[in-house]
Amino acid sequence: MSAALAPVVASEPSNVTGYRSFRLGKFELSRDAYFVSVRWPAKGAKRSHQMPADAFLRACMRDVAWNFFYGWVNFDSVIGTRNHYGKVDFYAGTFNGALKEAGVDYLEQFDAGTSWRPSRRSCATG
Repeated sequence: MSAALAPVVASEPSNVTGYRSFRLGKFELSRDAYFVSVRWPAKGAKRSHQMPADAFLRACMRDVAWNFFYGWVNFDSVIGTRNHYGKVDFYAGTFNGALKEAGVDYLEQFDAGTSWRPSRRSCATG
């Protein structure tokens, strides 16, 4: 699936956590003080995965700050990106055997030049 010009959509800061939530295509990202939650559609439902916020932020900043210079960035064993030099795949479970076998993996491709630029804010701040 391709969302070439999909912008990053940010919410207002949460009254509970103080952090913003973000949408990129059909992915939804949110966080609290300790964890980042990534949600995506699969098999007619919303699937989700949580990972430590510090690990997510390191991987996100590595991706965005270097403008997707690296070919692959695995945020953890479920979430990651793949650079196609101009296009970027953002995936959940695509390279995780259990999620792939269950059919709940998801991948969306975005234009690296426009879609992700606002993500510097989403990675760096709440």
